[in-house]
Amino acid sequence: MNNTDTDTDTRVWAFANTGRLMHAFTRPWVDAEGNTSAQHLRAECRGTIARHKDSLFVSAASAVPRCKSCEAKWNGYLARLEASMAPVNPYDQVCEGIEPEVVVPEEIATAGRELFTRTLERVRRDRRDRHTARRVLADRRRTNRAAARCARRPQTVVTHLIATGLAPKAARSAGGTLRKCADRIVTAGTLGVSYAKRVPARPCVRYTRAEIALAAAQYKPRKPEYKAARLALVGGAR
Repeated sequence: MNNTDTDTDTRVWAFANTGRLMHAFTRPWVDAEGNTSAQHLRAECRGTIARHKDSLFVSAASAVPRCKSCEAKWNGYLARLEASMAPVNPYDQVCEGIEPEVVVPEEIATAGRELFTRTLERVRRDRRDRHTARRVLADRRRTNRAAARCARRPQTVVTHLIATGLAPKAARSAGGTLRKCADRIVTAGTLGVSYAKRVPARPCVRYTRAEIALAAAQYKPRKPEYKAARLALVGGAR
């Protein structure tokens, strides 16, 4: 049996000593002194089950009944192997030192390699474009939802900043300073509780658009994106 073959049809299954279950024998057997045997293989589930390398091994389709532990480990190994495979260029002349049965002319092979490379580049570029488009749509959807909530009822400072187009991380960063400005205005806002996934998270203060505009008038940011958010809050650009 070729133990290095990793195809799904590899014959690695054989009965144990009791003859009740079939185990996957894939590793060299090691005795109690730590010596490795080149003539025996051990089961995946435990090292005490061994078989001679010349024993009768069958594929998984014929292995009935199988050891559940061996089956899980063997399938996990095949899944990891499948996930680690790199794209293979079908126009390579030599694969692992084995000459192909049909020799492709060099000019056709060169053109095939260039086409294969361009195809991979186009696939990667399309994947990046799709990721960027999804990100833009998600940002737009988040901004529009925050603006709609601010138009209906008072919201927190961070929600008002997200409605101007800031990302959540930037909105939380600018919200600390803007919240201090809001505390200095006459109207203190509405006390409430914020929610995270419909679960009460922490106490908060919600402001109307007019109240947040008064607080933004006292806000003096330095970053360009924060300045644009301040203008949107003060000028009612939403």
